[in-house]
Amino acid sequence: MQENECKGHFCAQRLPCVSFHHRNQEQTGILDTGFNGFAQLPSWNRDFSKPARTGYSSLANGTQSATFFVEETITFAGRSVTGLVQYPSGLGSSVLLGMGFLKQFKLKLIVSPLNNLVILRQDD
Repeated sequence: MQENECKGHFCAQRLPCVSFHHRNQEQTGILDTGFNGFAQLPSWNRDFSKPARTGYSSLANGTQSATFFVEETITFAGRSVTGLVQYPSGLGSSVLLGMGFLKQFKLKLIVSPLNNLVILRQDD
């Protein structure tokens, strides 16, 4: 592995995942290239002391979901970036890291399920 890259893994559902820190807690998120946002976390994980905007997110099946949007900082590979974190109003939701996450951290995603390989490389 090169100096400017980090290794992810395939989670139990065989989806590409990486570990990151949010409010000093390590979490694992699915790298979802179909999600344009920065990050999505379960609503129970939201810090209610921070101001939130309310809006709707369009899901892959075409439905809309009420969502809270909060500016928060995520730390990945020793770097911290602030972005708009989405908290869907439903009780259960997956932890997702989207294209906004890759863009704001300036990362390229390399995935090879056949070789069990998930790599995030700095895109300078």
